[in-house]
Amino acid sequence: MAPNQPGREPHANRSLDLDVFDPEIAPGIVDNPVPGGLSLHQMEDLIHAACCRFRLRAAALTTYSPGRDRDGKTLRTSLRVLEVLAECTRAKWQPN
Repeated sequence: MAPNQPGREPHANRSLDLDVFDPEIAPGIVDNPVPGGLSLHQMEDLIHAACCRFRLRAAALTTYSPGRDRDGKTLRTSLRVLEVLAECTRAKWQPN
């Protein structure tokens, strides 16, 4: 399907590096965490905005390092991101 076909949303593939998050909610990343990253709420808003514009075909979460995670914070953040992506994708791919 052509991405600019009238009446159709363009398809998208997304890669999300976990180092975009504030280290308070995602300390378990490959590189050294940098303060001032996004909150989970901000990421949820960005995902919803992208889902309004695109039909997500594939997504990847990257840079997770379980050995550097503290109390499973990054794992919980990652699972929530996947949940939001799944909710948006399911809603967009529902038959009309």
